[in-house]
Amino acid sequence: MKSVGDRYEDFAVQYLTEREVKILDRNFRTRSGEIDIIGEKKGRVYFFEVRYRSRNSIQSATESISGLKLSRLWSTISVWLNQSKYDESSVGGVYAFLIDGVGGSQQSKNIVKIVEIGV
Repeated sequence: MKSVGDRYEDFAVQYLTEREVKILDRNFRTRSGEIDIIGEKKGRVYFFEVRYRSRNSIQSATESISGLKLSRLWSTISVWLNQSKYDESSVGGVYAFLIDGVGGSQQSKNIVKIVEIGV
């Protein structure tokens, strides 16, 4: 059975592929952290952090991205770039795919925002 996080990552992948983003990697892990989704469009590589929070959560999806999380994300991106054919000049952006909503299978009722958190 998939976790709620996995379902929302699948939702994000579907959203991105419908917009012609080719998915290069998912859940890339290192000692320092994880990148949820790595995609490519028109020769540029993009990194996505998927954050979901139910309406009952004290913290919004945006608020859940801490300074420590960003630091770990940057470190993990560096490792991925070193292992790939891409370099820093290929990076189109780093984004948070934020989902605040009702949860479960009612994804169409969720509020989805994609915000840039770095280039």
